Amino acid sequence: PLLSKFKSIIEKSGRQCLILDSSEIELPSQWLAVFARLKLLVGMRLHALLMTLKAGKPVIGIAYDPKVTQLLTDFQQCCLILTKEDGGSSWKDQLKAALEASSQYSKHAKSKLESVKNLSCQNFQILARILDMPRESG
Repeated sequence: PLLSKFKSIIEKSGRQCLILDSSEIELPSQWLAVFARLKLLVGMRLHALLMTLKAGKPVIGIAYDPKVTQLLTDFQQCCLILTKEDGGSSWKDQLKAALEASSQYSKHAKSKLESVKNLSCQNFQILARILDMPRESG
């Protein structure tokens, strides 16, 4: 019901909204292909956010866990905080602002992605040097 309401609001604004049944997609490559087609993802699951960011697309994250908050912070993406007191009342303005700034969020995602790729390559280079080191006889 909540997703249907959200979809209705998005579609009334003239935008498309895609809600997937995850049982239809099995392979990570299939997910990446779906996320690459998006203009923007609104989500709360860490791996959905990660894969969308990997595709260089902006996200609006619903932070329910510190690791989600950290990811959104690292990639400079919009972060909606779940609180019982708020009940989501401030989300409307935040969502509107994030939609308007989606191209900026996309730039942040692509920039950080390049940085993360470079760091991951450094890990392989360090590991290769360690494995190439002569062993001490002992």
